Amino acid sequence: MTKSAIRFAVLFTIGLAGPGPAIAQSGMPPAIRQVVEQSYGADPAVLAFYQARDFAPAWSDADAASLQAALMGAESEGLDPKDYYLPSGGNATARDVGLTAAALTYIAEAGNGRPRLRTIDSDIDLPPATLDIAADLAAAIRDHRVAAVLAEAPPRAPEYARLKSALAHYRSIRDGGGWPRLPPGAFGDFSGSDAGGALLRERLRFEDSILAADPSADLIAALKRFQARHGLEPDGRLGMRSLQALRDPHRRSC
Repeated sequence: MTKSAIRFAVLFTIGLAGPGPAIAQSGMPPAIRQVVEQSYGADPAVLAFYQARDFAPAWSDADAASLQAALMGAESEGLDPKDYYLPSGGNATARDVGLTAAALTYIAEAGNGRPRLRTIDSDIDLPPATLDIAADLAAAIRDHRVAAVLAEAPPRAPEYARLKSALAHYRSIRDGGGWPRLPPGAFGDFSGSDAGGALLRERLRFEDSILAADPSADLIAALKRFQARHGLEPDGRLGMRSLQALRDPHRRSC
């Protein structure tokens, strides 16, 4: 058999076997590997995600659009959508890896909290990350369920639901202009019938459902509830710490 015949036979056999993955023919896997190792080498989830798929690209335009829309709702979970950078245009390889990194970061932080929260206070004890987020995201992309998987990431505990509801409540206060600011000076003991008592009643109403439902409800009891919620001695007196908590700007609660 001549060399030409051998070459034809080899090419014919490859043709019968069918083309390999388009990504392999274009040389994309090495490019993705390079981006992952150079830009996300410290993120084991990103590396695990692409290792499991032989560094092939993952995102279709439809799934990328679904991810972008889902991340716009991050604010309702107490997260900032701007923290999940979504590259657009430019290098397709970098965009693919960037989309993956944003999705994995959101799933991890929505489900287990932001890692830096552990450095804020010694009382914060976040649960360890036990989810296989790389596998979860791979399945979501395969089944075109990206938005659903991101929506399922936050905790389902009733405590979290109450926290989320409180966040929405405080944001509505902020968006409405906030609560009234108490003037300087201590109120001391009061009956609640003077101008200072009226202003205090109006201030407490923003955070006290009983007083909000019934403006004539007992003011001292409302103050005690406020103090208890803020970790203060519920003595019904407007001391320095209670006044400081009452004067705390609404924006700090959001």
